[in-house]
Amino acid sequence: ALASALAQAEVAEVVVVDDGSSDGTAAAAHACDDGSGRLRILSQANGGPSLARNLGVRAVTSPAWCILDADDLFEAGRLGRLLSQGGEDWDMLSDGIRFAAADGSGHEIRPVIGAARELTLAEFVRGNIPRRNAPRRELGFLQPLMRTAFFRDNGLEFDVTLRLAEDYALFSEALALGARFRAVDAVGYVANITPGSLTHVHGPEDFDVLVDFD
Repeated sequence: ALASALAQAEVAEVVVVDDGSSDGTAAAAHACDDGSGRLRILSQANGGPSLARNLGVRAVTSPAWCILDADDLFEAGRLGRLLSQGGEDWDMLSDGIRFAAADGSGHEIRPVIGAARELTLAEFVRGNIPRRNAPRRELGFLQPLMRTAFFRDNGLEFDVTLRLAEDYALFSEALALGARFRAVDAVGYVANITPGSLTHVHGPEDFDVLVDFD
């Protein structure tokens, strides 16, 4: 994950948040330092994905930021393609996402095929209704590039009551406040499917909180 982020020519900083892990995350992150001065490592007691994301985003000094989960990666040139295809008129800018399993299987979520266009709130919410017995293709899995000023000006952060679909919740709130969510015809984020991942393991109480948010 860190090597793929630091390899992006457009990246000015990489903020790692160690969410109280017990597997040597901080040491592994330090070992990835390329000497460019772009890598910062923050640590906190375990608080879940939203709390960890908020700590990292608050530390951002760049005009735009994006999330990269520790078991995922960016394809080479991802951010350059996004910026060249997305133009200037956006608050969130996303490509597609590729899910990859260790056995070589997987699938993609491609929000657009063809010319770049903007996603509406209604379209985004409808795009998060899963289909029974089908691969996960919810638009909330997308990991867009986001303008720092829009989110800070509107006081938007990840909902710390959610341990499920915190990205979907943040994007929905931003769209409801008028954010311009542009999607381009490319796939540049790779999500590795790992057994026991928090993305796929939740209890009824997690869904109750999500229903309350909706």
